[in-house]
Amino acid sequence: MDEPTNYLDLNSLDAVEELLREYDQTLLLVSHDRRLISAVADQIMTIENGKLKTFHGTYEEFLARKKVVSEQEGEEIKKQIAVLENRLSAIIGRLAMPSKNDDPEALDQEYHEVLAELKNLKQLKKDKSQPD
Repeated sequence: MDEPTNYLDLNSLDAVEELLREYDQTLLLVSHDRRLISAVADQIMTIENGKLKTFHGTYEEFLARKKVVSEQEGEEIKKQIAVLENRLSAIIGRLAMPSKNDDPEALDQEYHEVLAELKNLKQLKKDKSQPD
């Protein structure tokens, strides 16, 4: 069913919802109606990065799991940012006072590579903090 609740009045919405709850066969439902999904779905399928993913559970369980995963990813990104910031500080120190074994051109290149990676991670962190 594709968007089965579009253009329905409240009584019709309730009737469709009740019918779907009582239906004991497999049904693929495509909808943006989160209330309907919460009321009838026991599996959630999403398309993420071009791949179909299936979650076995209710919509509320899906959202809770997604939040936990997002928080874990956010913590991992924070750790990676801290490591890169420390690495960047070390590179800057070596650029400011290079030893006889340091290659200033290689350090400069490493500086720009780390800076680009840091910028990408900070953008990723910002994107993940935006609501879906």
